[in-house]
Amino acid sequence: MSSAPLFLALAFPFLLPPAPVINAANVGQHPPLTNADAYSQITTTDKIVALTLDDGPSRKYTPLALKTAKDEHIPLTFFLIGQEAVRRPDLVLEELAAGHVIGNHTWHHPLKDVGDERGAWEVHQTQLVLMGITGQRPTLFRPPGGQLNTGTAAAARANGLKIITWNVWPGDTNGRLSAAALTKSVLAHVRPGSIILLHDGGANRGNSMAALPMIVKALKAQGYTFLTVPDLLGRDKGGKGKGTAPAPGAGAASEQGSPTPEAPATPVQPPTVPSPAPLPHGVPAPVHPSVTLPRLP
Repeated sequence: MSSAPLFLALAFPFLLPPAPVINAANVGQHPPLTNADAYSQITTTDKIVALTLDDGPSRKYTPLALKTAKDEHIPLTFFLIGQEAVRRPDLVLEELAAGHVIGNHTWHHPLKDVGDERGAWEVHQTQLVLMGITGQRPTLFRPPGGQLNTGTAAAARANGLKIITWNVWPGDTNGRLSAAALTKSVLAHVRPGSIILLHDGGANRGNSMAALPMIVKALKAQGYTFLTVPDLLGRDKGGKGKGTAPAPGAGAASEQGSPTPEAPATPVQPPTVPSPAPLPHGVPAPVHPSVTLPRLP
């Protein structure tokens, strides 16, 4: 397989791949997912939670999240938008170097008209770019809006990715909600084993970043410990973490629209990155959407 698309993406971060085919039809390549296929929390009595951030990396807000994590000595799980990651590979590597976990959140954050072909393209393009930047294969996927009945979630499952939603979200895509209101909402809904959703990209996330240290400090005061999503799943007692719909305020009706890509920052020289893991023989180039892409390594 030619590595030209990946090389171009990393060498020229503003040279985006061609737009994928819009295909709203489910052609039956992958069966649709249900809540039983996704993790929104785990079953435990231990006061442990995972704090996740979506839609980055953002030149303005991701450094604030990283600073809070460093100051409070907590790990985070970042679900990255491919078209933002390829513009800011230095931030992706900074997340990884700090011990945080990186997951796939599609290339464009589509919320509608996502059939099997478009879904496969969104997932594979992002996987390849994140592998190229980090040298590691992401193992987690968060469907935009928590939607499970789309081609993106189906393609992610077909590629062996764990589907991660959430059970605590304060609605921080609503820019009118203050940091205090966001914090109060999280504290009202958090439970042992919760997966908490906030955003560090996609729009103005000033209130989200202001709320982040408030949430962390308050939960610490209540005796909570923060884990990455993989570590949290490893603490599931009874394997009953799946099967609960994302809540409160879950899904496309509340996670309004696709994130608005930030204006391109001053171009940065992409850092030297490890060679990506080899792809299986016969995998098509990612710029050509396909419903028959085999599992990535």
